[in-house]
Amino acid sequence: MVLFFHAGFGWMGGGYVGVSVFFTLSGFLITSLLVAEHAETGGVALRTFFARRARRLLPASMLSLLLIALARLGGAFSFTPGLRSDLVSAALQIFNWTRLTGETSYAAQFTDAPQLVSPVEHYWSLAIEEQFYAVWPLTLLGIFALSRRVSRTSVLGIATGMFLVSAIAAPAIASAFGPDVAYWSTFSRLGELLAGAVLAIVVAHRRLPGWIARLTLPGGLALLAAAVWFPSSSGPAYSGWMPVVGIVSASWIGGLLTPSRLHTALASRVPVAIGKVSYGLYLFHWPVFVLLRQRGWELTSISGLLVALALTTAITLLSYFLLERPIRTANVDPRLTLFGASAALASLLAFFLIVPSGRGFLETDSSVLAAASADNADLDAELELATPNSIAAEVPVSTVLSTARPVDPLTEDPPSNPPSNPPQAFDTDPVLPAQLNRPVRIATIGDSTAHIVSIALARWSIENPGYITSDV
Repeated sequence: MVLFFHAGFGWMGGGYVGVSVFFTLSGFLITSLLVAEHAETGGVALRTFFARRARRLLPASMLSLLLIALARLGGAFSFTPGLRSDLVSAALQIFNWTRLTGETSYAAQFTDAPQLVSPVEHYWSLAIEEQFYAVWPLTLLGIFALSRRVSRTSVLGIATGMFLVSAIAAPAIASAFGPDVAYWSTFSRLGELLAGAVLAIVVAHRRLPGWIARLTLPGGLALLAAAVWFPSSSGPAYSGWMPVVGIVSASWIGGLLTPSRLHTALASRVPVAIGKVSYGLYLFHWPVFVLLRQRGWELTSISGLLVALALTTAITLLSYFLLERPIRTANVDPRLTLFGASAALASLLAFFLIVPSGRGFLETDSSVLAAASADNADLDAELELATPNSIAAEVPVSTVLSTARPVDPLTEDPPSNPPSNPPQAFDTDPVLPAQLNRPVRIATIGDSTAHIVSIALARWSIENPGYITSDV
């Protein structure tokens, strides 16, 4: 769902449903591990838990960010605004909150020029998961401690209550703070994770009824229909109703825990192999897709999609076999693991300091505007108008404009009878007139076109300070 969605296929407008399924699946898997450990040992070894998460998640995540930084040093992503800060917030697992404090929106990545799209845009969902992993083990330990005083079933009751509260809060957050907060905020997406957590507690405490297998096929079809039917820039994800999708995902996952034909099909070699590297596929596909689009590739074409998937798969497999699996399976003391992860993260953050921070198309160096500003010039004297320069164009501008006619190059041929005396081209290297008694002050006000013109004026005024000063 996510790959077709990010490739730009219009028929998969709601492919972000795949991320929601991933949230619920993550909540289920992490809670299953914690509940099983607590049942076996009576507690949860937090240091070991976080060390396992670090070995599983950080190698591929940090490699992806490192490759993006190296690509930026090589000239790629040069127009992406604020790329350095994006890399830092992605490495610190706070990218969703960075986006919320910025001036962009989630839908903008599908409407902006490819050169402006961040190659780490997809780290918002990883940030939410990492934040959940950081808080949920401690929360679950608190629930276990409380349940000893009440009853065993209270664990399920408390977890279900937390899900219901988050499910009710999500649309309220969307209504109060807008669609971007509903989409990016950890609090508004918590219900999808907790839906999986509730399922894990149910599975741990009681046997699933046989009829739940009947939910597998309709649940999967409902998720697929949502991915096709939901629009990309509006819908439940922007109005806080994704916890409902979390319920459907939990039903589907629960159905897959019981024997069925679909269970057998998804347990075969190819789906399992894809599942093993799905984390890497998610990490590496987006920067590959963005880079190809910036080079003019159309990913909705067969050739473009095949190239994008081939590059993504190649990087994913190299990362999995050469980096991720060796680190994950290494028998390393948890304390050493956490120390090594912290050192690697600190080194990566230090490396980001040499990565240029892109300014985007409509941003410019503030030092250029400051140097060109009228505040730096002595403009107290009254401007003395000068007589027209004796060196003038042979054909006035008015003549050029009056004789010019717009031509549509796609539908019209050049005129068969061109004028006998065509207008002359503008002089690209004119002779400047004598300077006035002080620079002329020029103010530029307008939209993106005026902004680009103002940059040119500012740079020209710095090179010719006696003629003009320029303010935007």
